[in-house]
Amino acid sequence: MPMVQADRALMEQAIQNVVDNAIKFSKRENGRVWVRAEIQDEWMVLTVEDDGIGIDPANIKHIFER
Repeated sequence: MPMVQADRALMEQAIQNVVDNAIKFSKRENGRVWVRAEIQDEWMVLTVEDDGIGIDPANIKHIFER
């Protein structure tokens, strides 16, 4: 089992925010959200994907802002 060293509360908040946004912006009735965790090289990679409208390219540069 992969191990991750991180602040538990911050990780929970970050994952919850990303998953909540995926659900919120899916915007379809019966929309779908996929959450995947995998090891790439020596990194744990968490991917959250939805079948929503996507992010306007003009807003991509702001995705990590509050």
